[in-house]
Amino acid sequence: MPGFNYSDLEAGANRINFFPAGAYALTTAVTGVTPGTGAATGVTSGVKGAKYATLYTTFGGTVTGGTSATIYLQTSLDGGTTWTDIHAQAYANTATNKITATNIYIAPGSQGVTGTDGSLAAGVLQGVLGDRFRLKITSVGTYAAATIAAVLIVKG
Repeated sequence: MPGFNYSDLEAGANRINFFPAGAYALTTAVTGVTPGTGAATGVTSGVKGAKYATLYTTFGGTVTGGTSATIYLQTSLDGGTTWTDIHAQAYANTATNKITATNIYIAPGSQGVTGTDGSLAAGVLQGVLGDRFRLKITSVGTYAAATIAAVLIVKG
């Protein structure tokens, strides 16, 4: 992604580009879409033993017309059978970048947390990192030609 220097984050880390061919085109309302690399089973390469995860997203293009979009970073603790939200980034109709980071040393929102799948409130972080990651996108309204680009930096 242009305009962001990954060098400090990437020292000894794995960089996962969820959309290696460019960006995900968001033009119609979607509910729980899991696009990108490893959509069905999640990205598993280089993430075993992850202790830190930083998600950098760009919501760009022509973002008018739509009402809201939420990007959930999810992890699985059972090989991809079930997924749980780690954090969520909420967007409206302004092009912007967001960075969210979590690690295994923070307690989940409440101890003994029940995993959520595409419903975690924006800004809430869960300190749960499994052996794979994926994105889930939900949006309301029809965006003119919005795009989403996402990179995950994972450190063990």
